[in-house]
Amino acid sequence: MCKPQWWALENPVGHLIDYMGRPQLIFQPWEYSDPWTKRTAIWGRFVPPKKLYSSWDGVPDKLPLYTRPGRGKPNFAYLHKSAQALIPQLAWAHPQTDADFRAITPPGFAEAFWRANK
Repeated sequence: MCKPQWWALENPVGHLIDYMGRPQLIFQPWEYSDPWTKRTAIWGRFVPPKKLYSSWDGVPDKLPLYTRPGRGKPNFAYLHKSAQALIPQLAWAHPQTDADFRAITPPGFAEAFWRANK
């Protein structure tokens, strides 16, 4: 039987909470230096990574990404795959569809998660 030291299930905040219960962590990518929003929940058994920023104002290197009127921050969920060209952190990615683009785990969070659980 498989008994991993840690495991995680990630999903943007939504209806999965109704089925899985309270997640161990809810984060915004900007809290880990990726300059956009996409409120995401994580369930599992893992060490939560320490957040790097507690305020949007402290996040460096903000990008010229589309921000919906009345909102103060760009939301990854509303970006088109062509926005990938504007995001140096995602230079490695080659999304074929908008859904592929939105499914990318924020690299700043991915690195922080790896460091906390390696």
